[in-house]
Amino acid sequence: MSRSGVRVVAGAHRGRRLRVPEGRDVRPTADRVKEAVFSILGNRVAAARVLDLFAGSGALGIEALSRGASEVWFVEVARKAMASLRSNLEAVRSAECSRVIQDDALRPDRWAADEAFDLVFADPPYRKDLGPAVLDAFTAHLAPGGMLILEHERGIAPAHPGWRLLDARQYGDTSVSFYALSGGEN
Repeated sequence: MSRSGVRVVAGAHRGRRLRVPEGRDVRPTADRVKEAVFSILGNRVAAARVLDLFAGSGALGIEALSRGASEVWFVEVARKAMASLRSNLEAVRSAECSRVIQDDALRPDRWAADEAFDLVFADPPYRKDLGPAVLDAFTAHLAPGGMLILEHERGIAPAHPGWRLLDARQYGDTSVSFYALSGGEN
């Protein structure tokens, strides 16, 4: 995927090109994957509180803002990515309904306290098998009826006793798994 090919797919900021941090470790979510994920989510995005973990350029969270999310928190640890993320938020003029946190995405105890989110997007680095750790870390931060969307390397969705797998899709080398808390309604 070309660095210039990352854009907002739909909503108020449709077509807006997003800056992507340089580096071989950066793997922005492809537009066709974003489009598919948000199509599956449908009306869940409007007025939702959203968390974008391992945010990178902020493409998933900005897509949610473009589609009517009320608030998005972006969590990213890499300095280069933070510069692109802040630039992208300025470009779409969404600073008032977003919060940018430079910290470890797997340490919500440091930055989320008692916060709960309707939608949690997690796109951790591939080949590190962080899916189970993401599910562990966010059990206490999903609002009732909320959903966690995990992007991971192609393959089987991680299992976790506290979570129920709702759906899983394959897009080339990318898998996207949709989770709800066990016992929760969806």
